[in-house]
Amino acid sequence: MIWIDGRQSLPNLARGTKAHYESLSQREIDEYVEQLTIHKLAKGTGVRVSTKSKLMDIRHTTGHVQREVSYNRNIHILVTNAFTGL
Repeated sequence: MIWIDGRQSLPNLARGTKAHYESLSQREIDEYVEQLTIHKLAKGTGVRVSTKSKLMDIRHTTGHVQREVSYNRNIHILVTNAFTGL
């Protein structure tokens, strides 16, 4: 596969992927479909590999929410001060 520039990357990728797909046997295609179905179900229900990964996800989400709340509170204070002249 030859990468020329950004405009040609997607068409080249599509051609290479199509050639690879057409070379697969029906059994291999069925295996890919099964793996993708399992992956989609796992992502949709939030299944994690381990309890540790679930905990890390919760901590990451909680940290993100805390940063957003802090940012919004600071913006609110700045806007309030601007309107009140403090």
